[in-house]
Amino acid sequence: MKKLMLWLMVSALVISGDSALAQLRKIPAAVTQAFKEKFPEAGNVEWKDKLTGFEASFVLNEVKYQATFNTKGEWKQTETSVAEDEIPAEVQEGFDRSKYKEWEIKSVSLLETGDSQTFVLMVQKTALLKKRLYFSYDGQLLKDPVTL
Repeated sequence: MKKLMLWLMVSALVISGDSALAQLRKIPAAVTQAFKEKFPEAGNVEWKDKLTGFEASFVLNEVKYQATFNTKGEWKQTETSVAEDEIPAEVQEGFDRSKYKEWEIKSVSLLETGDSQTFVLMVQKTALLKKRLYFSYDGQLLKDPVTL
């Protein structure tokens, strides 16, 4: 019976994944202060512990964002949801010229890191064949990672 209970507890931790990790460490004051300085108007903030840093999911001007900070409070990147009809023409043309043009665009986001901005298109050909494609503002395919 004890083995069964132990097995159930371990299974529950594995299944809960991120939510279990989110409670391992307290968010450092440097991280929360840096977040408040960068996004003072943010609302509905939820934090996740990503082991190498912390991720804040929040809403700003009715748009969903995710910002990543390292453990010292240094901002690393921000990802913003973008409506498919708001993809710049150059990015859409770059996608249409790519070998993935027949794939369905499932979601679009804008990834900001330092002084660069990249559009990330989550595309799907089948239920198992998905990719995140990274495009520059001028429509150049920057990164074509291994299929998920």
